[in-house]
Amino acid sequence: VKAEREEREREERERLEREERERDAAWLASIERTTGGLTKQISLLPPSARAKLLEIYTEVHKRPENELARKVKLENAKFHEEIGQHEGGKEALVAAGWSLQKLDGEKFLVLVEPNLETDLDGWSTWFDRIKEVREILENYHC
Repeated sequence: VKAEREEREREERERLEREERERDAAWLASIERTTGGLTKQISLLPPSARAKLLEIYTEVHKRPENELARKVKLENAKFHEEIGQHEGGKEALVAAGWSLQKLDGEKFLVLVEPNLETDLDGWSTWFDRIKEVREILENYHC
């Protein structure tokens, strides 16, 4: 009886995890990962949220090697209050190239840095995109 209950609980956990992955995949697929898609998402944001995104991108631009600046926990109260609660907030980061990752059971948006030593062209393209996103945010912020 105990083994059957544990098996049902395991199956339920797996079902819920699968449904969550499917919802996340559908959400990510709905976001256009282009400059136009980014512009669309940030146009939905209030000025205060755009300013916070600009702060994130200014920090990433200054210190691209800083992993903490390139990782945002979705359940972080400050992020949710300043950016995540607004339509277009999380989506703007995805449109700018951030990926959704589950780390230690929690969801993060992460801007993955290409390896500078093995992929200089990829890293240069990645950094150019950081500069481009920062410029777009600066133009909206003004």
